[in-house]
Amino acid sequence: MFTVFGVMCFALGYAAAKWFYASVIASLKGRIELKHEQAETYKEEALRNAEKAREFATAKPPELRQKTLDFVKRLKDFLDQHQRMELTEMAYREQDMLLAGSDREELTRRFKHHGQRSWQSHSEKMAAYDREFKTDAIILRDELRSRLKDYKPDTNGLQRSYENAVNDFGWRYVANDLEKMAKLIQ
Repeated sequence: MFTVFGVMCFALGYAAAKWFYASVIASLKGRIELKHEQAETYKEEALRNAEKAREFATAKPPELRQKTLDFVKRLKDFLDQHQRMELTEMAYREQDMLLAGSDREELTRRFKHHGQRSWQSHSEKMAAYDREFKTDAIILRDELRSRLKDYKPDTNGLQRSYENAVNDFGWRYVANDLEKMAKLIQ
């Protein structure tokens, strides 16, 4: 009798533990699967970057110059488009704040709202730059500098903008620096 009771308690304990930890195990399996997917994405991105680097490295000087100037034009167009959107948004903000009148609470509410929208817009712009331009800018910079041995970039502290641009000054530095190097390629 005691043995039967022990076996039943053990079986019941095992079933409870299995039920309890099933969700933990499923969660961990999901996390592992997500990590595998991320690794695959990173591997694909690395292969694309390697192909892009090879494309720039094998380009003849006139071809590299043109590819760089085309890239700079796309980047400047991107920045100009966002600048126009920001100016429109700024005009809207000013108008909206005027409509709030002198009500302190309404002014505060609108100010917070516009601050959040501005931050969101800037974050989206940074993400778009990172996604569409950052990697090519770095690869182009490295290739151009490898060919321009005597090139000295401006020492205004913005060289780190290639890796970590946070505003229009940095992004415009990247565009202007690449354009300057492209025009020096022979």
